[in-house]
Amino acid sequence: MAYIDLYPTIAVVTSGSQWVDASNVLNGIDGAATLLPNRPSQYLYVKDFSAGIPTDVSINGLEIIIEAAVDAVSGTQISAAFTLDGLTTYASGVVDSDNLTVDQESYSLGDSVELWGKSDWKRGNIHGVPAFGIRLERVGDATTNLELFLVKLRVYYTLQTYLQGERSTIPLEAPLDKVVTGNQVKS
Repeated sequence: MAYIDLYPTIAVVTSGSQWVDASNVLNGIDGAATLLPNRPSQYLYVKDFSAGIPTDVSINGLEIIIEAAVDAVSGTQISAAFTLDGLTTYASGVVDSDNLTVDQESYSLGDSVELWGKSDWKRGNIHGVPAFGIRLERVGDATTNLELFLVKLRVYYTLQTYLQGERSTIPLEAPLDKVVTGNQVKS
């Protein structure tokens, strides 16, 4: 199984949102997108994961990786959910308040086999789909600054290669360093 890290190119906040410098979450270089204390937590959407997923793959799992910090340890949590249309979300994950620290750390939601309640993810659900994105929000205690430095999507996949026989076509999980030609696998 292989994976690829995808980075969003667009950050969108809901109308009236209190997120400051929301686009900073896109590259992890320019600082953080910050939600100030005691402000309503409208959503921050990151989207446009256009580059990188090979064609003809089976998606095995999705992982959201968030680099974040709070200015004081409290009950602040980060909720993240996938959306295919900007509205409907799939099972969300939460970075627990026991884990968030005052230091910039990397937090992971999902893994190589987590499909977030949607069993049939396809490349076409993610690659080049303008409405596909990750919805982020602060939940729990709102008395601290929440800083998001980077959000990326790790897509775990298996390349689908097919060997043709006389009576059937069967999938073969080919290692990435092998080439299939005709009915032979070559290094």
